[in-house]
Amino acid sequence: MTRTHTSYEVSKRLKEFLGESAPEPMDKGLDSRSWYSPNHACPCRYQEPGGFPIYQLHDLLSRPFCEVMSLKIYGTNMWDLKVFRQLSNLYFSGGLPAVEAELMKMMEAK
Repeated sequence: MTRTHTSYEVSKRLKEFLGESAPEPMDKGLDSRSWYSPNHACPCRYQEPGGFPIYQLHDLLSRPFCEVMSLKIYGTNMWDLKVFRQLSNLYFSGGLPAVEAELMKMMEAK
């Protein structure tokens, strides 16, 4: 089964890294995964009360997300296209897991 949403670890780390500037996910529908069973529906926005946003690929490649990441990493949003290019190129070669791995590297480097 192909994952369509960020993992718990990545979601948690993004929320810690971006803090209150973390953009809201665009899709606040339901995610069909949970810690109980793969068929149990849970709100896609948060994995636990007071928890972390669960992002989809379109959230991670959106301008608001790339701008916030650029501000945190480079200190300016002039580089938002650099973040977008890095993430989109990795998606085409390795899917969402590759994008998540790059995000983790970006956050650890800062």
